Amino acid sequence: MGTPAFPLTSVPLDEIYAKADAGALRARPTRVFRFDEIVEAHRTMEAGEALGKMVVTVG
Repeated sequence: MGTPAFPLTSVPLDEIYAKADAGALRARPTRVFRFDEIVEAHRTMEAGEALGKMVVTVG
């Protein structure tokens, strides 16, 4: 995504949002970090250890 072959404008974000809102997507993050763990989240990502999507929660 975000390449000339597949620009971000081609991503159907409205459709993805609607499916997520309806609970129709089964995607789950591989790691969830609290905001106070942001340094560890960056370290994990930069070390190539994420192995999927990561989420940082606020509050």
